[in-house]
Amino acid sequence: MVRGYDILQAFTSVAYPQCNGQAEVTNREILRVLQARLDHEGGSWVDELPGVLWVLRMMPKEGTGATPFHLVYGGEAIIPVEVRVESDRIKIYDENNAERRHLELDLVDET
Repeated sequence: MVRGYDILQAFTSVAYPQCNGQAEVTNREILRVLQARLDHEGGSWVDELPGVLWVLRMMPKEGTGATPFHLVYGGEAIIPVEVRVESDRIKIYDENNAERRHLELDLVDET
């Protein structure tokens, strides 16, 4: 236990070593976006990290065309402000939007 805080510290080993490459890519992406934010706005990386993580979770990925949030939870992420004050994004939200987007991707000319 960590002294005085009732926290149990447990050490683990990697059960699936093939994941290390994925973790390295993710960490590299976090560092890239964090560096860009700090170069542009300055400040402390600790203050910028939650925003960077949010951005990375909400950006559609090239391979899937969906955000990691959508892949995990099966829906669009809504920030708390949009729950109270309905934005245009919420007013015109349609569950079938993903189907339309995939259909449009099929119809787009290849470059």
